[in-house]
Amino acid sequence: LYTNLITSAVGITASTLRQLADSGLDHVQISIQDSEAASADHIAGYDGAFARKRALAAEVGSSTMPHKVNPIDFENAEGNLGVANALLRHFAEKLPISRWQRDLTDSTVLRNLGVALGHTLVAWNALGRGLTRIAADTGRMDADLDGAWEVLGEAVQTVLRAAGVAGGYERLKDFTRGRAIDAATLAQFIDSLPLAAADKARLRAMKPRDYIGLARELARSV
Repeated sequence: LYTNLITSAVGITASTLRQLADSGLDHVQISIQDSEAASADHIAGYDGAFARKRALAAEVGSSTMPHKVNPIDFENAEGNLGVANALLRHFAEKLPISRWQRDLTDSTVLRNLGVALGHTLVAWNALGRGLTRIAADTGRMDADLDGAWEVLGEAVQTVLRAAGVAGGYERLKDFTRGRAIDAATLAQFIDSLPLAAADKARLRAMKPRDYIGLARELARSV
């Protein structure tokens, strides 16, 4: 169970938030009506609404609840991309088809190209803002990798095939299925294989975090 507050933030201050957090409040959802300040203020009904709500949202994600980050930018991006994708999908389905007669529907549809691209741009901008507020938990990622030695099974199988070892796949399957694999058990398995000493040494020296192939080069080439 958790406690959640959905608010327009009109009557809430940083001090009030701290009191609520100290009382056990787990989550705060602040209603921000638009990503543009002027429009958000107009919908909210008072000047400065957008700035006040953004400031309060920052407070929620910092001193009051440091373990929480308000995902408004990602939610904004998701919503706008949903609208953009719906329009672009309709364009892709509609525009290539001709009915071989007078048809003015194409021109009506084409007038909305800017709408679709506009929603896309707003989404990308929101996504960019959101990404500046998060960071990868490298410690947890390293822990996950250190506990996943089975990913090196592919490397072992590749070396077995390259060495022409018969039944390499079956050997690996019998070793890995239904059991937890760690560095020690994998090293013992590698030592039991009919491979050259150099191949065994190369496999024993590998760690899950090192087995990335060309991923780094491919990611940087995008």
